[in-house]
Amino acid sequence: MINASRTSREGRSEHRKYMIDVLVDMLDNNMITEKQLVDEFVTALSAGYETTARSISWALIQMAHNGNI
Repeated sequence: MINASRTSREGRSEHRKYMIDVLVDMLDNNMITEKQLVDEFVTALSAGYETTARSISWALIQMAHNGNI
């Protein structure tokens, strides 16, 4: 995944980076370790998933309790 990010970002403008690009840049500049990169990415991925799941659950509960929606 890290090598794929390095390859895919070639030619991409500096002002448009994905999160993985920023983390790989930090790894390349010895600002973080590979373990830290993986931990950061997994944390962001799981946080996004959990937030979406909770939002959908809340919306479904509201719809179930309020038949006029």
